[in-house]
Amino acid sequence: MNNIKNVEYIPKHTNCTNCGKCCGPVLMGEREYKTIKDYCIKNNIKPFFRLDNTCYFRDEENKKCLIYKVRPVICKLFGVAKGMKCVNGNTCEIDGYKYIPKSSKIFSMFRLAKELEDKQGE
Repeated sequence: MNNIKNVEYIPKHTNCTNCGKCCGPVLMGEREYKTIKDYCIKNNIKPFFRLDNTCYFRDEENKKCLIYKVRPVICKLFGVAKGMKCVNGNTCEIDGYKYIPKSSKIFSMFRLAKELEDKQGE
């Protein structure tokens, strides 16, 4: 039960106010990396490079995630998984480990943002 299809069973976090406190650069597996990269290219999404720990795909001005439809599993687990506390309170406490996809390669959000920036500069 450890594959990407399981994300459909992650409960929705109903206390979310879209404050962005959980939006930091995260690690992701190879499949997530490719999915997000393709989505950004198709939708002409440009990352925001910041010096703080805010996610490069968080639009602070509009208070939204630019890659919400394809965001990494780790992002979906905030506020619903044990140990992933939301400032507004968790709506459940599931075991999030079984939802994290296994991958032989791990990618950073920075690498993805930099690759997209380089591709757009070509």
